[in-house]
Amino acid sequence: DWRLLCFKASRVNHKGFNSISVGNHNDAGNLMAANSCFVNPTSPMGDRELPELSANGFDTQANGGGVIAQTIQMSGTSMASPAVVGSAGLLMETDPILRIWPEGIRALLFAGAMRNVPTHLGNLSAAKGGGAAANAAGTWWQDVAAGRDAFDGAGSLEIDRSVQIAGRRTDGTVSAQGWDIGTMHNDDFSSEGFYRDNYQILVPGTGTDKRPVRFALAWNSHATVERGDAADIYNSVLELDLDIRIFDELGNQVAASLSWDNSYEIADFQGEPGKVYTVKIHRWSTATAQSWSWFGIAWNTQ
Repeated sequence: DWRLLCFKASRVNHKGFNSISVGNHNDAGNLMAANSCFVNPTSPMGDRELPELSANGFDTQANGGGVIAQTIQMSGTSMASPAVVGSAGLLMETDPILRIWPEGIRALLFAGAMRNVPTHLGNLSAAKGGGAAANAAGTWWQDVAAGRDAFDGAGSLEIDRSVQIAGRRTDGTVSAQGWDIGTMHNDDFSSEGFYRDNYQILVPGTGTDKRPVRFALAWNSHATVERGDAADIYNSVLELDLDIRIFDELGNQVAASLSWDNSYEIADFQGEPGKVYTVKIHRWSTATAQSWSWFGIAWNTQ
């Protein structure tokens, strides 16, 4: 689909929004490669976070076919990015509607990637002060809010978990896993900026041990192309700013994801077993901004 592209993050930190840039980690999922690009691009509010996702790319083997009748072993984002592309194909196979709704694929991949990659072997660029890359051990929003460059994005690709979520599209009931797709228009938001539909998450289990919960939201920028005699000019402008706010049964906010310069938000928190949490999507952009967008959401509990 033309709205979903996966980019290597080794040589260029892609600045478009309607795509997934992919970082490269080891087989254990606890160490980013030294050559996996992670320094974020300049953005209006300074909180753009790239790459969006990471995947295994250490000494990965691929069985050749056709004219390449041999096993290929390589390292780098040249192997990590195809892993994400193939995972998107598995999600499309799980629910065919995802073949035409890549925002849902982005949300499902982000919701499943709950394993944090805490360490990076590389160094910061000279423009960023140089030196070894600092650990980014927080959740996606914790790192963004603190100004830490979370070099693994949403986390390490876990396609088995994302496929499991994809099999549980929400019907409006409370559930431990779920996902949804649709469009958001100006009229879908209240005067206070809240989306008309709320989503409810049930944390499974009993007892007092809390469980990790994640909710992911993805939408689109305004992409245009200007045809020129010498070359075409492509623009991707993020005009719509959406946030996530999550509340417990007493109406207390327990988690949020409130970035400015990303076309996705990821909120994580520790949920109490047996409790139900309500997710509200809030829009900050003004009426003069992008009036609508496709969207995808997904949530997961461990």
